[in-house]
Amino acid sequence: MDIRVLRYFLKVCELENITKAADALLTTQPNLSRQLTKLEEELGHQLLIRDKKRIRLTEEGRYLRKQALNIVNMADHTEHVLKTFNDNISGDVFIGAAESTVMSFIGPIFQDSWMHYPGIKYHVNSGNYADVTRNLEAGLADFGIVIDSTDMDKYKAIKLPTTDTWGILMHKDSPLADKKAIDPSDLEGLPMIASREMTNAPLLREWTDGVPINIIATFNLITNAALLINASGGYAFTLKKLTFSSEDNNLVFKPLSPTITSSVYLIWRKYVPLSQSAQVFLELVRKYLPEENR
Repeated sequence: MDIRVLRYFLKVCELENITKAADALLTTQPNLSRQLTKLEEELGHQLLIRDKKRIRLTEEGRYLRKQALNIVNMADHTEHVLKTFNDNISGDVFIGAAESTVMSFIGPIFQDSWMHYPGIKYHVNSGNYADVTRNLEAGLADFGIVIDSTDMDKYKAIKLPTTDTWGILMHKDSPLADKKAIDPSDLEGLPMIASREMTNAPLLREWTDGVPINIIATFNLITNAALLINASGGYAFTLKKLTFSSEDNNLVFKPLSPTITSSVYLIWRKYVPLSQSAQVFLELVRKYLPEENR
């Protein structure tokens, strides 16, 4: 598959019209139609259903669109990284990160980098373990920050000097708000919100010890969960200090009992060379680590 033709295909998917897509791509409608036909012949599947008013995707077309987006994004990222290999060390470092208090550790590293390597820019994309590793595998992230576990066969890892404490975020008017800590029986029958990652985590199953927990919704970012709780009540499994409870937002955090804590790791792909910018970031991380973690 020619990546140029994949870009053509994606533009048609976006505009749902070959003529409009051809204008946007600065080519002719006959040429664009011819390229799409060749792509269908090469793959052996019809990708587009050509109606008078708009273009629709077949099932195979929808699958190709998803894969083409990954391919084009990875190609753009690779081209950008290669262009940054120079004596001045400038470029972008992409980090997929679970929500964690580890950002308090990462902050001074960014500051150090800015002082000594002003040409390096950092881009942090929040997500759970599946989101982070998906971007690593697609070449869209240089590093991942994950909680508790990782596949050591696929990734290199450094344990970061952060320990996160799990607990429950709730409205200050909740009947549980006066408790010092929350045990599983406190939550039985209550509407719970949890991160998508935690719903399948062994630590949650071990902590509940058979007590049924009613998870009615999942979230990716605690900010959204906090807004839900503030507006309508409910309870969210989350980490301490991710949301700053106060009188203004009507939220309080209570730790779990027994206490559950998690370690945090920086991971990157084995056997995949890092850009100069990414190598600088890794060395700065090691510089800030305690001696026993390096």
